[in-house]
Amino acid sequence: SLCVAAGMNFRQVHNIKHNVSEQVSDISLYPNPANEEVILSFGHTIDTECYLSIQDLLGKTIKQIVIPKSAKLYCKIEVNDIPSGVYIFMVEVKGKNKELFKLVIAK
Repeated sequence: SLCVAAGMNFRQVHNIKHNVSEQVSDISLYPNPANEEVILSFGHTIDTECYLSIQDLLGKTIKQIVIPKSAKLYCKIEVNDIPSGVYIFMVEVKGKNKELFKLVIAK
């Protein structure tokens, strides 16, 4: 199950990417703020499954996606069905640590 602890304050969310030990490496998320879609760029080919999760600041999972093992360097994730707000975007590469991003959706 993919989840983030609830009850984070803005400072924790703002600095969240820097608080994760051993980042997955070379992952970026753009545009941010987003309105219709975001692009998750891996910076290298994916050699194993990847799990994505978008959660609100209370820890409720809004969207989960599994990216199968492939050679893609990036993937597009539609966020047009998610209301404006601040979210936590979690990326977990199977067998490696997680990386967290603050995602702002502005419509």
